[in-house]
Amino acid sequence: MGETVQGMDVSSHQPRDLSHLITGNQVQHVIVRMYLVDESPPQEHSLAQVESARANGCTVGAYMWAFPSFEPRRSVQEAVVLARRCGMDPPPVLWIACEDYLN
Repeated sequence: MGETVQGMDVSSHQPRDLSHLITGNQVQHVIVRMYLVDESPPQEHSLAQVESARANGCTVGAYMWAFPSFEPRRSVQEAVVLARRCGMDPPPVLWIACEDYLN
C-alpha cells in the first residue's frame, strides 16, 4: 500500500508563490489548476505555482476546469500542453473539475 501525503489544490485564489501555504500546512503534493488560453489569470499563474511548489520540495499534479461553453477536446489539449510546459510530460493524471454554480 502507498504512503499517504499531505496535499492541496490551488488556483487563482492562492498566490503565485505558495511557500507560506506549503510550509504552514506541511504540504508534500500540490495539484495546480492548468488555466486555459481563454481564461484569466494567464497561464503564467499556473507555471509560477508549479515552480513554487517544486522549489518547496513538493510533487505536483494538474487539474483543469470544464466549462460548458468551451469545446471539451480543445480544453483538455490546452491543459495537457500547459502541464507539459510545467514539466509534467505527460501529466500522470489530469483531474477535471466539473461543477455547476447557480447565479
